[in-house]
Amino acid sequence: MTKSTEANYQSNSKKTISKFFHIPFIRIIIGTVIMGFIYFLFSVLIKSITGFIEPEATIGRPVRAIIALLALLFGYNLLFKYYERRKVMELSIIHLPKDGLLGLVVGALMVSVTISFFALMGYYQVLSNNLSISSLLAGLIVLTSLAAVEEVIFRGVIYRICEEWLGTNMALIISAVLFGLAHMPNDSANLVSIISAIFGGIMLCLAYSATKRLWLPIFLHTGWNFSQLFYGTNLSGLSEFSVYSGFKSKLQGPEWLVGGEFGIENSVVAIIIVVVVAITLYYIMVKSGKLVKPSFRKTDIAG
Repeated sequence: MTKSTEANYQSNSKKTISKFFHIPFIRIIIGTVIMGFIYFLFSVLIKSITGFIEPEATIGRPVRAIIALLALLFGYNLLFKYYERRKVMELSIIHLPKDGLLGLVVGALMVSVTISFFALMGYYQVLSNNLSISSLLAGLIVLTSLAAVEEVIFRGVIYRICEEWLGTNMALIISAVLFGLAHMPNDSANLVSIISAIFGGIMLCLAYSATKRLWLPIFLHTGWNFSQLFYGTNLSGLSEFSVYSGFKSKLQGPEWLVGGEFGIENSVVAIIIVVVVAITLYYIMVKSGKLVKPSFRKTDIAG
């Protein structure tokens, strides 16, 4: 083999390897594994270091959540800056205040409308006041961190890459179904909760597509989750976050209407509200021409 032939062989090998690692499916696998590993690593590592901090609920866990969150966002920015050789605009800090506030407000309003309906129907009742600034702030921090890891993986990695590859509509289906299935292990999860999570996933995907940034879906997700705790209702069938509840409440009525043990996310009222918001976001995207076509269709058109 001549030097020229060997050089060409090495060059072609490098191109083949580079093409392999830039296949959309491979990018999704690598991004998902690395992001999940970073969050898990820092959560476990920091817990071993800060496990002595008390009280655990209002100081220890929030401290770990902040560190894990910063590591996650820094890792995402670093990974895709060099992996995809681009500026990571979906984490543009300049848009954080506006997108973050909008997300929190919309998420809180969605839950508040649902709870108000239940209260008017006589299904929701406040039993006691547990309001505590430190507890609510701690809960907000913890839930923001948890929402961020889900949004980074499901919207920042899976949905974003699928949208570039397969277009908005197909990406919505794939990402939302995976998001719904990810909620299967939750306590009291059933078919309704999976369907509810799928619709929620569609809404959050569209929140990303509407802005091309992760801040809106992260804080919309946070506002949705935090408000459920604020009103003292179950969050996705999980009881571990009840320590952050603003009120101790009673929610009793037909399971299909109020959601049962899983919480209001299983409520037909909440599902309808999520669908309405998702349709509104989709309409905005259509009107503004932000729907992405599959990359192979773009190639066909260009040809």
